[in-house]
Amino acid sequence: MTYFKILFLGIFALPVHASIDICDQKLDMGAIKGEVISCHENVKFGYDASNKRVSWASYAVNGIKVDGFVSNTGVYSEVDGVALDDQVLSRDYLDKGFDLAYLVAPYSINVSQNVNMLNSMNNHFPISTEDWRGRFADVLWDINQQEKNLAIKKGPYQVITGLHYPTSGPVKPTHLFKIYIHQMYDTTMSLFIPINSSLTNDISRYITSIDCIEKKTSLNLHVGLKRSVESDMENKKARNLDIWAVKDGLINEDVTCDL
Repeated sequence: MTYFKILFLGIFALPVHASIDICDQKLDMGAIKGEVISCHENVKFGYDASNKRVSWASYAVNGIKVDGFVSNTGVYSEVDGVALDDQVLSRDYLDKGFDLAYLVAPYSINVSQNVNMLNSMNNHFPISTEDWRGRFADVLWDINQQEKNLAIKKGPYQVITGLHYPTSGPVKPTHLFKIYIHQMYDTTMSLFIPINSSLTNDISRYITSIDCIEKKTSLNLHVGLKRSVESDMENKKARNLDIWAVKDGLINEDVTCDL
């Protein structure tokens, strides 16, 4: 059984900001072979049918928490638009002793309470019980709360999140990455988080650059910024969780990746 922490009431007053339309946005995540892209309730998923696993997701954070709780209706359902032979069902992982972790937290998205896609295998990946019941789940919870707090301070922004797998096929991923993009101000922050049970509470220790994520995952990420801005930004690291990376005109800087 997957471990869920339920987030209850809390609606915050926010300044007026333009909304971010994720479904209409074109994202190039490195031309994954056999990729099936779906979007609903302003959350987009990329599913790697050739390797039978979830690959990435994109969503907007606006600082408004769900009023009530998100129902688990449809939890672990199969991926829409993907043949059953091209996916691994939840029972196959659970029968092998794995737990299932979420890529996008269903309770952190301001959408209707019954969000089947967020509860389907489009949004879950295999993880050891030790990791999911330990520090990794706690760190994810802390990050979700931090995302809301950042949106309250900075206004709505976009998140692209994905997984790094050590080999091909339906295997456990080794890392989770998150790329935060504030398009109004052309600022970014990136995290690359090991999936294990010995993580630290200090989320800032996992700050890296888009370039470093690309080098580790072999993806060629184009994250929705204008190409001239992205070329400048992708080798920058945020100073901390509040001070994100900004343009400085230095495109060909050497990048140190300590991941």
